[in-house]
Amino acid sequence: AKITGLLRVGLGVAGSDIISKNLQDDSSETLNPLIPGKRIYSIIGFCDIHHFDEVTEALEADVMSFVNNIAVVVHGNCCRWRGQCNKNLGNSFLFVWRIGDGNEIRSVMESTDIKQLRPGGVSPSPTTAGPRSLTRGPTGFTQSPTNGGAFFSEGSSPAVTPKGSAHVGGPFGSAADQDGGEIDLSRVPGLDVLADAALIGFLKTIAGLNRCDTLKKWESDQRLLAVVEDFELRMGFGLHVGWAIEGAVGSLHKIDATYLSPHVNMTARLETASKQYGISVLFSGDFQKLLSTATKAKARRLDCIMVKGSAVPMDIYTVDTVWTDDFPAETRTAEELDAEAGVFKGGNAAFWENAVDLEYLLRGRTSNFYDCFNEGIKQYINGNWPRARENLERCDKMVDGGDGPSQTILGFMGRRNFTAPADWAGSRALTSK
Repeated sequence: AKITGLLRVGLGVAGSDIISKNLQDDSSETLNPLIPGKRIYSIIGFCDIHHFDEVTEALEADVMSFVNNIAVVVHGNCCRWRGQCNKNLGNSFLFVWRIGDGNEIRSVMESTDIKQLRPGGVSPSPTTAGPRSLTRGPTGFTQSPTNGGAFFSEGSSPAVTPKGSAHVGGPFGSAADQDGGEIDLSRVPGLDVLADAALIGFLKTIAGLNRCDTLKKWESDQRLLAVVEDFELRMGFGLHVGWAIEGAVGSLHKIDATYLSPHVNMTARLETASKQYGISVLFSGDFQKLLSTATKAKARRLDCIMVKGSAVPMDIYTVDTVWTDDFPAETRTAEELDAEAGVFKGGNAAFWENAVDLEYLLRGRTSNFYDCFNEGIKQYINGNWPRARENLERCDKMVDGGDGPSQTILGFMGRRNFTAPADWAGSRALTSK
């Protein structure tokens, strides 16, 4: 049991089929980790530690403690909010909020029996050994079964899903499933709850990083201050949704159980682009369409971009957050925090009104600011750049230290003398990975 548990921690949910099929195969004593991959659908999250090259150079062997201190906060909050950590890459972490494969999703969409659903993703058939997710106990995070997981608990009602098409093709064209048919994720019952949980998981992570005393000590480490003036811990976060191939990559010498697809790459690009816009969280329009109405109200549309390899423009969004040394301490116990996530049924108005830590995290911009910014972006996309300039310059002055997205769009227009090109179609190429 310990070995199996260790394998599950090491390989994660992406490796559950590898473990299950090898343990169930009595016909051979030979290990076969290189089983065929499987197309699944998932919300994908990627986060990255800023200034990591400088941190590694300065801390040397102590960089492991630095990263692991961060991982405790990142893993703890994302796993609590129904995510599963797939990869630890030193400076970055890849998370999935697994939805299921094509057949599982279609079965849920066609079924009226809500009892076949379980927390965390779509339940596999009863004969399939499902993955296990991390749950927090008195001594830390342990493995507990979730039946492979779906969006809400047995006996609960599916949340109303938002209108609009959030097809899994996104900017990469058709996403016809290997089992037949294109899947419109906006029609999957309860997926708005999972999308809200993914975003909240990242927001809770930022709150946790803000208030963590252990991490604050690193900010005063003289080795870091010597290589990065006024060093402050910062991370970037990207969120997207789509299909990915789940399986093993490598050889009999070494495998990594992971996810491969253009949508995984897109998530990494979004995280990288968050630095361009001077924000912490950046997510795609496909992901935004899945959020509940109340959670959508917390987001602002930043831009419309074209990504490498795609001819389809994509809206991008953020939820504005603050980084501060005076973030209120967490007064609730781990069990109370687990209970909050465990009973979560979507980010409705009542949830946001009672989420004191998130309210503190999201402070700093007024309704006047958002009205002005939204008008500026509207005029920018419509090609009225002089009018867009007026609004965005006003927005930039409303925020202490300036507003990163306003500055980014102003910079783009300024390099073109604030005159939209004749062939302007309301979108621009994303210039970084």
